[in-house]
Amino acid sequence: MMGPSLQLSVDIVGIILRILNFLQNLILEFLEETILGSNPELATQFSGAISTLILMTALYLLLSFVNALRKVIGYLILLGWGLLGLAMLLATLAA
Repeated sequence: MMGPSLQLSVDIVGIILRILNFLQNLILEFLEETILGSNPELATQFSGAISTLILMTALYLLLSFVNALRKVIGYLILLGWGLLGLAMLLATLAA
């Protein structure tokens, strides 16, 4: 019997695989109808690599965005602590 955490991981992997399969089929159809219409075997061969690279690029961009957002939040936290310390110091001096 799987725990809730493991089941969630399995579900996430399943969703990612379904998305990857859908993307691969979409790219396969596009390649067969346009660029590689004369050679469908090549379309089948390249659609897997293209869909995998698209997914990896999307994950990279998402992680880059999260990393940039993490920096902004870090600066806001630092600013907040600094302002809190300054306010406490000024309140102590004014009293």
